[in-house]
Amino acid sequence: MGSKKWKIIIAVAIIVVIVIILAIVLALVLRKKEGEQEKQGKQEKTVPGPTEFIVPPLPTGAPAGADGPYTHGVVAADAAPCSIVGRDILKKNGSAVDSAIAALFCIGIINMHSAGIGGGGFMTVYNRSLGLAKVYDFREVAPGNASANMYVNSSLNSKLGASATGVPGEVSGYLAAWKAHGRLPWKDVVQPAIDLAKNGFRFGHAAHYAASRNSTLAAIKKDPGLSELLLDSKGNLKELGAVLEMPKLGRTLERIRDDPSSFYTGELAQDIVKDIRDGGGIITLEDLKNYRTVVRTPLTVKMDDYTLYTNPPPGSGAVLSLIMNIVKGYNMTAADRKDINSTVLTYHRIVEAFKFAYAYRALLGDEDFWDVEEVVMNYFWFNQTLTKAVEEPRFHHQLLPNFLRIERVRPISLAVQEGLKKLGHNITEFSSAVVQAAATSPDDAVKLRQPEPPSFVALQNGYVAPIQICDSSVKATKQVQANMSSGDNKVIFEGEPKHRERSTKRRMIIILVLVVLVVVAIIITLAIVFTRDRDSEPDVPTSQPILPPPTAPPGADGPYKHAVVASDAGPCSEIGRDILKRGGTAMDSAVAALFCIGVYNMHSAGVGGGGFMVVYKKGTRSVEVIDFREEAPGKANKTMYVGGKLDSRIGGAAAGVPGEVKGFYEAWKKYGGNILWKDLVQPSIDMARDGFPFGPSAYYAATRSSVKPRLKADPGLRELLFNEDGELKKLGEILYMPKFARTLERIRDNPEDFYFGELARDVVQDIKDGGGIFTRDDLKNYKVKFRKPMEGKFGEYSWYSTPPPGSGVVLSFILNILKGYNMKPWDRHGIKNSTLTYHRIVEAFKFAYAYRALLGDQDFANVTEIVKNMTDADFAESIRQQIWDNQTFSDYKHYGDFYHNSSHQGTSHLSVIAENGDAVSATTTINLFFGSRYRSTRTGIIYNNEMDDFSTPGKKNAYGVEPSESNMIVPGKRPQSSTAPSLFLDKNGTARLVIGASGGTKITTAISLVMMNYLWFNRTLSQAVVDPRLHHQLMPMYIRIDKDFQMPLAIQEGLQRLGHNVRNISGYAVVQAAATNDDGTLTGKSDPRKSGWAAGCEDTDEVWEPQRNKNNIEYHPISFCVYR
Repeated sequence: MGSKKWKIIIAVAIIVVIVIILAIVLALVLRKKEGEQEKQGKQEKTVPGPTEFIVPPLPTGAPAGADGPYTHGVVAADAAPCSIVGRDILKKNGSAVDSAIAALFCIGIINMHSAGIGGGGFMTVYNRSLGLAKVYDFREVAPGNASANMYVNSSLNSKLGASATGVPGEVSGYLAAWKAHGRLPWKDVVQPAIDLAKNGFRFGHAAHYAASRNSTLAAIKKDPGLSELLLDSKGNLKELGAVLEMPKLGRTLERIRDDPSSFYTGELAQDIVKDIRDGGGIITLEDLKNYRTVVRTPLTVKMDDYTLYTNPPPGSGAVLSLIMNIVKGYNMTAADRKDINSTVLTYHRIVEAFKFAYAYRALLGDEDFWDVEEVVMNYFWFNQTLTKAVEEPRFHHQLLPNFLRIERVRPISLAVQEGLKKLGHNITEFSSAVVQAAATSPDDAVKLRQPEPPSFVALQNGYVAPIQICDSSVKATKQVQANMSSGDNKVIFEGEPKHRERSTKRRMIIILVLVVLVVVAIIITLAIVFTRDRDSEPDVPTSQPILPPPTAPPGADGPYKHAVVASDAGPCSEIGRDILKRGGTAMDSAVAALFCIGVYNMHSAGVGGGGFMVVYKKGTRSVEVIDFREEAPGKANKTMYVGGKLDSRIGGAAAGVPGEVKGFYEAWKKYGGNILWKDLVQPSIDMARDGFPFGPSAYYAATRSSVKPRLKADPGLRELLFNEDGELKKLGEILYMPKFARTLERIRDNPEDFYFGELARDVVQDIKDGGGIFTRDDLKNYKVKFRKPMEGKFGEYSWYSTPPPGSGVVLSFILNILKGYNMKPWDRHGIKNSTLTYHRIVEAFKFAYAYRALLGDQDFANVTEIVKNMTDADFAESIRQQIWDNQTFSDYKHYGDFYHNSSHQGTSHLSVIAENGDAVSATTTINLFFGSRYRSTRTGIIYNNEMDDFSTPGKKNAYGVEPSESNMIVPGKRPQSSTAPSLFLDKNGTARLVIGASGGTKITTAISLVMMNYLWFNRTLSQAVVDPRLHHQLMPMYIRIDKDFQMPLAIQEGLQRLGHNVRNISGYAVVQAAATNDDGTLTGKSDPRKSGWAAGCEDTDEVWEPQRNKNNIEYHPISFCVYR
């Protein structure tokens, strides 16, 4: 085997040498041919030809001070009128994206030769308040009927006519960015371009120069549409400065203004497809309907104190990133350009970086991306002003052809050129049309420093621009192609590279790629040869990339100075915090975080479920409960599950009418509104579409032996959670929910659609497909109920929670029984005291769960008397007298009547305290893990199985106990819930503790234990949540101790001596709590049992944000939080 290997190695080496020699010879031949062509061209041509570079005179007359500095905002575009349009949008208090979109629509008019709604592009957006950057990729895509060889031996043209057109993405991209970041109405950002198109504008220098080129003008004359726009009655090109009018495009923009989706799905889409067909193209209505803007994570490069954000492939941000990463290792400063020698060395290093970058660039694609990197280096490393950085002389090297191009208009000094020649560089001159528009904040204004969000530099299509409005002095510089009649831009023009240069470059790139492919193939062959004899090793398939599950950042629990959010999913706590940072109310924050939980912890909650909120308004000292619990459909009846024809746990028949969307929307209308509804839903849309790691809690739920087979049997859940080989995806593997993202977009655009519109039809069809019975009338008739809370006094605190069908009354009963013992911190000191304390707590649990079975929906069952008893101090005292300190009882009758307790493990809780002292305690659920184990393949919604929370006649539990009459199924009735979101206020009206939990029947016991730990036993909030817990619900007759957070064995043995049956079992309740400390700071704690973490705000600043005033949106300066 060894000799055979060496023969193969020698053969491969010979092949490599031959391939390399052939490539070198071919490259030399092509280079020599190119040189002969250039020499011949110089001898024959005495006047500029159609492919020669033309440099018109540089216009002058930019208004004084056009570069700034400005105090509030700046726009730098390649068309002066469009910079002004963008500026005017900022003056109307538009967002940076509003300004950008308005200016870009304008550019599609003024510089129609460069851009427009028939094209596409990229947009890098930075949100300063969140410290986050996104790239919107709305690049054109190949039509569905396209193929790799469609232009081979074909009448189709890849450069001219409609057959050269990809599916346009510009309108989709602008709309996606505006929905996520816009502030002004859509129509206001489109209207300026409509006015320009209909009223007319000057034929500018850039467009006139492009149209006057011989090859371009000939094509214009052949096209009726362009001839109509650009030629006069004699067939000649209109003069520079002539007024152009585009009434047809103006009417098209009006249709986009009124309904941007019509470009892809409406009558306008049909017109576009007809346009393409008339021009010989192949785009169809399906191509337009299927177009999607892709929101990507930007590439980032750290540059000392700055961070560069740029677009990933198919953009060329990777090329820029590679250049900057190579060059930043030299630690360049202003000293590296102080004299001729240092400048030569610096430029040499930069050129070499260019050459390496363009070698790898060939593997990414052929995107136009020249010279921007020099501007960035000039500004950040060489300590130049932005103006000087943009206007600096430039050079370019792209490896093939192998010479250094020096800009002809602003050439590098001859001494520097000579120094570069001595280092072996071949230098030629060129004229550059590469233009930059840039904006930045000077050091004496907005300081770009850590640990605050880093400075943002977005590079795309030749732009370097922050997308966010600055709140202090800003400088701006423009070097642009533009209409010069207004006289406020500077311009440099370049023709396109000669055709023979491009052809040679393409050949050289092909050769290079072939060499690389041959070498790679050889390496793979060698690897196979050297590993073939390892027969004893198994063939293990390579797994997909897996991200480590996110963990709590240091200091996540606080303390915070201004606001805090605690949810059972860390990324969702951060989303809620970010809403508070933008000036959102506690409810704004809660809604955004809860939508996120429905994505990240989809096994626990979501729009297919319901829940409760307890809302506190500090300004009015008012507390209200919002009940959006699921309810029984109109066709439901108490015997529907008798006989087993319908399943109360699995499939569409198990689903109650969902209340979550309506609950969130009604809550937001009453208690939110500082942040627009669409902005609360958008983060969850982004998460669902862009992907997120399969988190520990969802993964644990999916791996349970009772759950996993059901998930695999359901097509929708199998599609989401299983790989093609039928194996459950791994912990940390990225999950994508594009169908659910589209559903959330419909909810974002119109939340009422879930109950009254097309989405309602889809939801009803989902349920029918799953064997369910609820109808459109059930959705239309669903009502959110605003209820008076349960309340009580516990020492110096006032307590508030949910009335029936919530379990606040059960929690109240437990606390009323135990507060009679006047418990103090020493009641948990030592084994003896701790054992007695836990014994009393367990006995209170058992009594509470005996009476819990008597509860039901107060709108249907007469629960007034039982609620009165369970909240009465004297009744609690009578129960306390039945608790013996020296023993427990195993006879159920000692504790009263009892009925079936449902046991669901799903559910999610969130606690929020906002900067103004308002608070929200919210618990949402789909009941069991993954609800009914039914996920729609149409909408991506996972539906609840809350119908299992009702009682069914003759359906006994495992202990043969009869069901509860007060919780029988009635149409429109809401089943009894274990949830008990709660809050505690002190005498000053401060929310001292906001708390709730998930975990089925263990919810109320967990809340009571954490509350006692924190308020009675003097534990910190973190300790109170993390401490070991126990649970007893009367049936079954044993104490359940959390196996993963074990209670000391000595205490367990002490409880056993009192007659308790003790079992250590996995499965737990998960508590989220937020608290106001004695010093006024805030603490949040998300239970580590579900791997969540809290997030909060430390400092404050001021920002303009939308506020609702009746039916209108007004903008006011308000305080907002900045994450420390």
